[in-house]
Amino acid sequence: MKQVIRILILCLSALPLAGLEVRAEAVSPCAEDITRLCKEVQFGGGNVMNCLKEHEQELSAACRDHQLVMIKKLKDAPQVCQDDVERFCRQVRPENRRILRCLKQNQAKLSPACANRMKDVN
Repeated sequence: MKQVIRILILCLSALPLAGLEVRAEAVSPCAEDITRLCKEVQFGGGNVMNCLKEHEQELSAACRDHQLVMIKKLKDAPQVCQDDVERFCRQVRPENRRILRCLKQNQAKLSPACANRMKDVN
């Protein structure tokens, strides 16, 4: 159980830096920053988030604030989704964000608190 929690914390806390992509076309406080600072960056694999991190000092205040809020929400997610991970994703190997994918695949069955948290990371 503790191992699953640690793995979920690791997976979810790494999202902002390792794979939670934000497309410039999407409604996002970072859309203009992505277009301005990361237009040559290929989407996928955390490339855009890494680009934003590299240009942290150049980000708009709205984008910086958005990233801080998302990081806080992701850090809270393991406690919120702990029971759901145990119920739906116990057999999932914790690599390449598989636990996160498992939760997304089971989103309709998640507890209300975890489902809301998962909406925050989509």
